Amino acid sequence: MKLAQHAELKAEGWWTWSVWLEGDPTDLDAVEAVTYFLHPTFPSPVQIRTNREDRFLLQGNGWGEFIVRARVAFKDGREEILKQQLHFGGARPHPPRVPTLFISHSLADAEAAERVRQTLEHDLHLDYVEPTPPEPGLPLSVENLIQDSDALIAIVSDKESLWVQREIDMAEKLHVPVVPVIVGSAEIPASLSSRQVIRLADVGQERQFAESLGKALSLNHVLV
Repeated sequence: MKLAQHAELKAEGWWTWSVWLEGDPTDLDAVEAVTYFLHPTFPSPVQIRTNREDRFLLQGNGWGEFIVRARVAFKDGREEILKQQLHFGGARPHPPRVPTLFISHSLADAEAAERVRQTLEHDLHLDYVEPTPPEPGLPLSVENLIQDSDALIAIVSDKESLWVQREIDMAEKLHVPVVPVIVGSAEIPASLSSRQVIRLADVGQERQFAESLGKALSLNHVLV
């Protein structure tokens, strides 16, 4: 089961688009509803569709591409998270996109963040982004970065950071997977206790850390 999309140019720089659920008829019959999560700049970024006949079709319009995420709720209580990069330009093929990770950390954990960067770049060959001071008139810049990321890596230490917690909360609201990296012997926050946790041990354990991080990203469907 996957998301499919179509886009059509209506005016210079303005597109209409649609997204729907594709799969075997039997699988689609088992779906109760699909909740779509759009870019946070949309007036109504959360949309629910329940019409099986049109394959839970969602239609919209706009000028910019973004990642559409969807929570598929099945009649038996199961849920599945899907995502689709919304592309404009018809049916032209697009090159494979390298997953992008959002690194959330406090200034006190700058050294740990650098080790995570090195692992992503040199061991897993993945891209990453980090928050920067928002530009004037763009208060949603951090939300936009998280929304467009495949997962958020939250670096947690005994130096509590309200900013890191805020970014974790943003990711959960946007249904972006959160992968906690615990520094040293710091305790796991209760809000993250049910997730795949990775401990960043002393220097010299880089290979084991890379393997654990890769496994956690695979479990969150970031690496396939």
